[in-house]
Amino acid sequence: MHRNAPLTPEGRLRLCQRIEGGWAVAHAAASMGISRDRAYVWWHRYQNEGVGGLVDRSSRPHRCSTKTKPSRERRIITLRTAKGLGPARIAGIVDMHASTVHRVLVRHGLNRLDHLDRMTRAPIRRFEMSRPGELVHVDIKKLARIPRGGGWRIHGLSKETHPKLHKVGYAYIHSAIDGYSRLAYSEVLADERGITAAGFWERSHAFFELNGIRVMVQALQDPVDGPLGDSSLSVSDETATILNQNDARPIDLDAIQAFGPYDAHFLQFSGAIWWPWAYELP
Repeated sequence: MHRNAPLTPEGRLRLCQRIEGGWAVAHAAASMGISRDRAYVWWHRYQNEGVGGLVDRSSRPHRCSTKTKPSRERRIITLRTAKGLGPARIAGIVDMHASTVHRVLVRHGLNRLDHLDRMTRAPIRRFEMSRPGELVHVDIKKLARIPRGGGWRIHGLSKETHPKLHKVGYAYIHSAIDGYSRLAYSEVLADERGITAAGFWERSHAFFELNGIRVMVQALQDPVDGPLGDSSLSVSDETATILNQNDARPIDLDAIQAFGPYDAHFLQFSGAIWWPWAYELP
């Protein structure tokens, strides 16, 4: 309903009731401050459809001769997903206006690159939890340490700054985030061995409990195949089932569901946490 409409659906009903009660259409229209022609429109709708005919209708046409053809829409989608091109470049290829290409991308959820998977450029399907603690994501990110005062990218390559001659090692950022509240806990540790990851989980679990989030998984067994996150496997201790999917992508969700109900999903996600404070300069 537009802001200048003189009648609401209730006012239109009163108009029709006055006409139904014996008022002349012109007199009823004058009493409501509208034209006689418009009063006839509402009166005819009321006669044919009843009260339901007095609500606003969409002004969208039933048919549009200038609508973008499905074949052209498919080509626009292909160029977006296969090459990651923007509306301006796609417009030049398909011979259309860039604003029209943008509307096509919006309809298909492809208008923003940050809403697409980096590798497949498919729309990201996100996990949706119903309560805090229902699902906790855990990930480990390995970052090379930077020497005090800056490395070779600042001072150039030399005997004193060459990374192969003066190794400073790596920092392993262990992170856990609640899938519902997005409350996160991170630690910078010396390695990513199973015993280290298990100890981190115990501390992160205590952190969530301290903040009123009861995590479904109460215990974590050390995977026997090496450092946590080296492979994709399902681990169960008869009370909790844990799924570790390394390098998981949104398109893997169907495959993940094949494991059945799980209590925790170990997934690489921490780039959203460590990237801004690790690499972005002020």
